[in-house]
Amino acid sequence: MEIEIALLGSVPPEFVLLSRDVVEGYLGLKAQVVGFLNMYSSEERVLAYELLRRVREPLPGNMLLVITSKDIYHPGYNFLFGLALPGKRKAIVSFYRLLCGIRQIELERLAKEIVHELGHLMGLNHCETPGCVMRFSNSVFEVDEKDWRFCDRCLRDLEIRGFSVKRGYLLDITKYLNKR
Repeated sequence: MEIEIALLGSVPPEFVLLSRDVVEGYLGLKAQVVGFLNMYSSEERVLAYELLRRVREPLPGNMLLVITSKDIYHPGYNFLFGLALPGKRKAIVSFYRLLCGIRQIELERLAKEIVHELGHLMGLNHCETPGCVMRFSNSVFEVDEKDWRFCDRCLRDLEIRGFSVKRGYLLDITKYLNKR
């Protein structure tokens, strides 16, 4: 299984590197950056489900992760940080509302949302364990409050599903700070 990483909008190079490294380093899955999507939209706010419906399908057995600068939303929510469609093996993460002007914080937030949405694609639901990356975040404050890793229960659920997350992986955000 491979995670195909597609880009939509203006995505900084360090965000691309982080995305690949989190998938390979922590989740233990192969990652391939497949490039920018040729989807023009003059709108800054995009309906997340429609966008995922319109993007190409992942190759058989793979999953597709879209990283975007667009502001995404879903009916009933003012905005989303991400959305996963497990049945379609597609997910999107938007960093639009994760930006704060401090690159280290932005990278940490992006890592959390990538792991969260891929967790959904790997079969996990939202988790109530404080600090678990699978806990639902309704604000950027709630993103900041959680870890970028799975709790023990979610790790066990992933192992039952055949995934081998690297428990001892340490995310070094500092190595991405000078990649502009």
